Amino acid sequence: HELNRESGETVLYAVLTGGDDAAMTYGDIVETRHSVRVAVTVGEQRPLYCTAGGRMLLADRSDEEVLDYLDLALPQKLTGKTEIDRNRLLAAVREARESEVARVSDELIEGVSAIASPVRDASGAMRGVLIVSTPTNRISDGDDRLVAMTREAARKISYNLGYRDRSGGRA
Repeated sequence: HELNRESGETVLYAVLTGGDDAAMTYGDIVETRHSVRVAVTVGEQRPLYCTAGGRMLLADRSDEEVLDYLDLALPQKLTGKTEIDRNRLLAAVREARESEVARVSDELIEGVSAIASPVRDASGAMRGVLIVSTPTNRISDGDDRLVAMTREAARKISYNLGYRDRSGGRA
């Protein structure tokens, strides 16, 4: 709820579900107070390749596993901006793995953007992702403040679940 108050945007928690037909499933939602918002329901599933949360969940897999997923998922253009090229999708997942932040704009739904960061438990396993979703017109490509807020909120949740980074401090 803190991230929702600070950002003013819809905040979601999602987990990886399925086997070979892996998907992202929303487990909790705190909606924005703005009249224009992203409508999502708990239990709704989304593809991994074209969502910020999905790409972050894929970042927990090896490159080989990501490519195997892409072979099975057969990415399709859902909007004019949906990335479907294997190499560019793998590069986006690698970037999310390195930065612990994934971003998409207008790839799943035209006019919707999202930022996601991982939530980890005491063992370091990714248990889910924290996502901020907003109409694209309320976010800019350089919105470092919202990226930092999302990453920090996910780190706080992870810390409360017992996760410590390699130095033994806050994740």
